[in-house]
Amino acid sequence: MIETSCVTGDGIDLLQKMLFTLPKRRRHENKVNRKFEFLVEDIFNVPGVGSVVSGFVNAGELSVGPNCQVFVGPTDNGSFIKTVAKSAHIA
Repeated sequence: MIETSCVTGDGIDLLQKMLFTLPKRRRHENKVNRKFEFLVEDIFNVPGVGSVVSGFVNAGELSVGPNCQVFVGPTDNGSFIKTVAKSAHIA
């Protein structure tokens, strides 16, 4: 247990040192060469635009535009829906 204070900041340096010494759990550099995988956290219906999803890229790279097909799923029956990634925005 590391005692810290959010009021005075005591112990924060020690906590940071301890956290940065922990081994990394994921090897992100190995995911770049995999197929594109996006984990959807939320879905919005934007009038005049259509469905918009938010989440994060778990693997691969995405190209956008009218010729960029992506597959969404699996749906309840295990199938995937083919759609187009019109744009991507990073927040």
